[in-house]
Amino acid sequence: WVRTRLRTAPAAACALALLVALTACLAAAFPRAVDRYEDAGLRRAVERTRPDATGVSVYAGQPDPLPSQPVLEEALRPGPLAAQYARLLPAVPRPLSVDRGRSTYGVRTAEGRPVPDPWLPRPSGIPAKIEIAAQQGLAAHATVRSGRLPRADGPVTAATPSVEAAVSVATAKSLRIKVGSVIHFPGAGRGPLVVRVTGVVAPRDPEGAYWSGHLLLRTPSLITVPDTERDKYWLGALLIAPEAAPALLGTP
Repeated sequence: WVRTRLRTAPAAACALALLVALTACLAAAFPRAVDRYEDAGLRRAVERTRPDATGVSVYAGQPDPLPSQPVLEEALRPGPLAAQYARLLPAVPRPLSVDRGRSTYGVRTAEGRPVPDPWLPRPSGIPAKIEIAAQQGLAAHATVRSGRLPRADGPVTAATPSVEAAVSVATAKSLRIKVGSVIHFPGAGRGPLVVRVTGVVAPRDPEGAYWSGHLLLRTPSLITVPDTERDKYWLGALLIAPEAAPALLGTP
C-alpha cells in the first residue's frame, strides 16, 4: 500500500507522513508542557500561600495535676523549651522539611485580656485587650526602630511584678504605644503584671512565618463585638524576652 500510494499520490503520502510525524512530536511534547505548567502552578501556589496554611503549630497542654510552681517555671525557660523544640523537629516526615530559619517557639497567653489603662484607644468605650508572647528569636527577625529590645533582669518567676516588652510598628501606631509606655496586664492570684515598653520594632520579613504564623504579633486587630455592629475594641500583642516567660504563670 505504501509503495502504491507513493507511486500514484506522492503528495498525499508525504502529507500523511508529515501529519504522523507532527502528531508524534506533539504526543511527546504535550506531557512535558503539562508537567512544566503544573510545576509552575504549584510553585506559585506555594509562594502565595500564607504561613498559617503552610505551617504547623504544636502546643503543650496544661498537665493534670499541675506540677509545683518551681517545676512549671523551669519548664518555661529558654533551655528546656529549646530541648523540646529540638525533639519535635525530627517528627516531620520526609519529603517535607522544616524551615528552621522561619520557625520559632516560646510561650504566650492563650487569649487577649482587657487592660485597664485609660490612655489606650477605646473606639466604643471598651478597654483594649492584650496578649503577651515570649517568642524566641526576636532580635534576628526584627529591626529596632526606637528604644531597645526587652530584657529580663535576674531570674523571673510567677511572682515577678514587672517585665519589659517590645511592640511592632503597627501595634505602636494603632494602640498609641511608645517607648516608656506602661501597661497593666491582669494577674491571677496576685496584682497586675506591669509591662514597660522598651522598644518599637519593624519586622524584617513581615509576610514570613515568624510574624504571620500568629498575625497578632505583627498587626493588631479592631474587633467587632458579636451581635453588635458598632461596638469595637482593639486587640494587640506585647513581646517580652524569652527569659521572662515564667512571669506569664502569674496571669490568667
